[in-house]
Order: sequence, then C-alpha cells, then structure tokens
Amino acid sequence: MLTGTTIAAVVNRGDKVAIVQPDYFANRKLVQFFGGEVMPVALDYATAQTDAGLDLAQLRAAFESGAKVFLFSNPNNPAGLVYSAKEIGRIAELAKEFGVTIIADQLYSRLRYEGESYTHMRASGLPDDQVITIMGPSKTESPSGSRLGVAYLFPKLPPLSVGLHEFVRLLRHQANIIVTPGTEFGPHDQNVRLNFSQDRRAAGDAVTRLVEMADRYRA
Repeated sequence: MLTGTTIAAVVNRGDKVAIVQPDYFANRKLVQFFGGEVMPVALDYATAQTDAGLDLAQLRAAFESGAKVFLFSNPNNPAGLVYSAKEIGRIAELAKEFGVTIIADQLYSRLRYEGESYTHMRASGLPDDQVITIMGPSKTESPSGSRLGVAYLFPKLPPLSVGLHEFVRLLRHQANIIVTPGTEFGPHDQNVRLNFSQDRRAAGDAVTRLVEMADRYRA
C-alpha cells in the first residue's frame, strides 16, 4: 500500500514525476504535496484497441526532460483499461534506459474480466530497485469495495449549457447521482467518472438518469 511516506521517500522537492492523464487523482496530489513537478503523459483511452493507449513518445520526452519517477495505475483508474504486455515492456525499456523509478499502483489487478491478460510491472525485467508495486494510494481491497460488482466508466459529456462542476451538483440534487468530475484526473473538463459498487439494475437506472440530465442541460 502506498502512503505519504512512500512518496516522500521517492520524490524530493523539485523532482520531476511523469504521471498519466487521466489517472487516479491522489497520485498527482501526493506528488504536488511533496513538492514534485508533475509531467503529464496522455492516455488515449477513448480510441485504444489492444493497448491502454499510453503515449510512449510523451513518456520518452518526459524521461528525456529529467523525470526521475513514473507513477501510474494498472488497470487504469478511472478508465478501467489494462496495459498490454507490449506497453509494460516498452515502459520497462524506457525506465532502464533513463534510470527512472516506476511506481505501479496495481490495486485492481485482481479485479478483471475473465480471460483478460495482465502483465505485472515486476515481471518486466527491471532491477528490483527501480520498481515499487503498491496497492492503492488511499485505500486497499476490501469486502465493502466489491459487494456485488465494481465497474468504472469515464464517459465524455456533450457540450452543456452549464459548467462541469455545476452539472455535477445538479446531478446530485436533481437526479440523486454522485459522480466525480473529470478534472480530478487531469484536464478533462467534459468527463465524469462513474463508480458502480451496487446491483446492476440500480447502476443502469443511474446511467439512464444521467443521460436524461445531459439532454436537459445540453448546450
């Protein structure tokens, strides 16, 4: 499990840290809290097919610019995508080339669809002192988190007549839906994260109400 102490042990004030966007918001906030400089690396989650969609050219550029640490979640939170063996191998190659420490948050590595392949960062061939495997920066697996099934969605909203944060407030008060604004995970001001830890019917009903709200406030 990742704690503030773990981040503090790896990230010193002024250190450059490559972080995927979108990715779990606590990663970025902890790095900033300890004085690190965030270097964003895009994840093209919307069009990815066999890979998660990591922009490896941006990752190389971040390492070339002095990033000492690469912090990411696999499977990705909030998009839910799993990095392919090819992507993990390429990340390892770049980390080895530039001497970068990898912090891999693998909290959801055991909560995947049946038959979905998974490559652990520790199996990439990197030296032990270059890989830190964690199980969540703010929580761990627990029975309450996997009651009847968990799913993450990171949908993009249509253009709205109100701002994202106002729409999130309206969802809560008018449709009894609580979502996380996409801006918590990077510069995603047209996205929300849906986190379902309940029965299928309730989740489906919530999505229906969200669509109705989006139509109501469509620009």
